Amino acid sequence: MSYTRDELIPYVAGILDGEGCITINYRKGKKYLRPGIYISNTSKDLMNFLSSFYPKWHRYETEEDKIKNHKTKWEIRTWNTNNMIRCLEELFPFLIVKKEHAKVMLKFLKLPNRNRQGRRKKVFTEKEMDLYRKLKILNRKGVN
Repeated sequence: MSYTRDELIPYVAGILDGEGCITINYRKGKKYLRPGIYISNTSKDLMNFLSSFYPKWHRYETEEDKIKNHKTKWEIRTWNTNNMIRCLEELFPFLIVKKEHAKVMLKFLKLPNRNRQGRRKKVFTEKEMDLYRKLKILNRKGVN
């Protein structure tokens, strides 16, 4: 059975909700804020599907998780601003768990004069740092 892209969008939103991460990495020593979207899973078929759904994203077999008796973990990710904006706007109506993450990330990605592609910058605006901190709190592990 073949599905249209519009029919698959809610499914992909569910995958991002359950298996994905919407984050901004901060490297103090290197002076950059690098936004990214990642989806990890042990199903190579799922990652191949996602690679065809988002062909400009990068797919990896993760080495750090190769533990005896564990399945190989696969990951698909993007750091490209335009790819992230398109993805989040497309999936936003169907997100549940990561809806607030997506809202914060879209605000960050659409900031005027934002440094693109994680290039180094000497000083970040208060708005950039505020959105980074909000997303960091949303991504915090453990008991709230």
